[in-house]
Amino acid sequence: GDVVEPLRERVLGRVLAEDAPLGNDENEVVEAGTLLDEALVEVLEYNGVDRVVVRSAITCDTRHGVCAQCYGRDLARGHRA
Repeated sequence: GDVVEPLRERVLGRVLAEDAPLGNDENEVVEAGTLLDEALVEVLEYNGVDRVVVRSAITCDTRHGVCAQCYGRDLARGHRA
């Protein structure tokens, strides 16, 4: 299908749920648990990465509320919640 939103718009401020490869080299990865900031998203785009798995408030396993990992970046302060 068509790309509705670019990768940057979908993952900025989110936390990786799985390691994300940097291009074709399987040894170069961004580790799971890493907060995707502007600089890191730019590196992913530069290396042609078009798909990553991120944590989500919708699938969070926390019993009450949403954990900080699934929440991602605090939009008011600009860093991890």
